Amino acid sequence: MLQRLETYLVRLTPEVDLNRAKALHCICISLHENGSRTKDDLGIYCRIVLLIMSASGMQLPTLLSMAQKIVGGAVVAGSTVVDCTVGNGKDTLFLARLVGPKGTVFGFDVQKVALERTRARLVKVGLAERVRLTLAGHEELEVHIPDGLVGRISACMFNLGYLPGAKRRVTTHAQSTVRALSSCVNLLADGGVVTIVTYSGHPGGREEHEAVRAWCTDLPVEQYSVIEYGYANNAGTPRLFAVEKVAS
Repeated sequence: MLQRLETYLVRLTPEVDLNRAKALHCICISLHENGSRTKDDLGIYCRIVLLIMSASGMQLPTLLSMAQKIVGGAVVAGSTVVDCTVGNGKDTLFLARLVGPKGTVFGFDVQKVALERTRARLVKVGLAERVRLTLAGHEELEVHIPDGLVGRISACMFNLGYLPGAKRRVTTHAQSTVRALSSCVNLLADGGVVTIVTYSGHPGGREEHEAVRAWCTDLPVEQYSVIEYGYANNAGTPRLFAVEKVAS
């Protein structure tokens, strides 16, 4: 994950001055050479990189775009991936383009309107055949994904909270989300990733965020790398958690 993140950041910073570029390079090399995988070290690394980018007068990437960049580094044409919270279909469409004509996207949502909007979005660009949409909660994803795909999923994406433009009382919940996350890591291939964007501003959002963080914290460091992204000066804003399954 560090190598993919480094590559992404280098692409983001073509105008960064030489001294800052050298500083970024030294930070990356140091962490690689030291074999650092602790959550604290990775968190420090990310904060330093963001500070370098900020000092360069650059616009920081949104958490949603960062999630897509991370997933993009783990998925190749022909991959199988999962959109665990289809919503309006933006991530579903992104994944459909990413996997190519020989890949497959499984998409889950509890609201029929979400699937209808997403299907229309996919049909419009001719990508509907790459996606299998299911009216079900993400906690049921293992029921709908064939057993033969266990250990072969390249990426799972979660964008929690409620569906924009729909009833806000229909939201994701801590217990079902944690269950879904546990299912996802069981499905992941080596090098596969799970991205989770959490929100704290709606009823139940703070509890879900804390449950996701606790779940991430409990993952064994020998098997998974975990990074948390967010704005350090605004605790109430969304957070992105990225989990990578370490090659065994």
